[in-house]
Amino acid sequence: MNRHRLSRRRQRVTIALLVVGILLCGGGIVPLVLGYRTVTVNGDAMAPVLRHQDTAVADTDTGNLRRGDVVLLDPAALGGHDEPVALRVVGLGGDTVSCCVTDGRIAVNGQPIAEEYLDGDAPASMPFSVAVTPGRLFVLGDHRTVATDSRTRVAGPGAGAVPVSAVRGRVVARAWPLTRAGELDATRAFSRFAPPRDGAIGLIVAVAVVLAGVVFLAASGFEALRRRPK
Repeated sequence: MNRHRLSRRRQRVTIALLVVGILLCGGGIVPLVLGYRTVTVNGDAMAPVLRHQDTAVADTDTGNLRRGDVVLLDPAALGGHDEPVALRVVGLGGDTVSCCVTDGRIAVNGQPIAEEYLDGDAPASMPFSVAVTPGRLFVLGDHRTVATDSRTRVAGPGAGAVPVSAVRGRVVARAWPLTRAGELDATRAFSRFAPPRDGAIGLIVAVAVVLAGVVFLAASGFEALRRRPK
């Protein structure tokens, strides 16, 4: 009788672990599938943050974009691209972005920006001043010498600023190569306008939930093996 009760208890434990595991996996996978997308970076416009052939993970929720965000843009936004292009938001609608001020830096609303993500490139190679109209974004590549961005198209429509509707996602992490995998570091370059963004919290939570689900599923499998007759 005691052995029978122990067997039933283990069966209930196995079922409970299985159910919890399935719920956790489902609860994490659904937001990952619906809320995020992966894209292979083409080119070095965002190097060294994103390099050619890196796999980037983007949050498809494009609301509440901030200065400093790295966004995926529709290929037609700046022309000449076959795939979504990643660039950094420097100016929002209503901002004035200009170059060059103290130490050759770009300024937003007259405030010089210390762009710590630049890797030896000059902030810009020519002077400009652009009033970003509402509903548009002034976007720049971190690797300015090779990037095709708003700075290179100030004489074009919207003074080079792209429509917000062209944003397909906000890049939050690198998935490949594994040696560089992880969330993108939050920049403090625009902290005078708003606190740095928290980063990939939603992605991290979703992945953690999936991993927890896998652990519960593995535990249920282990319990099932223990219950097998010897």
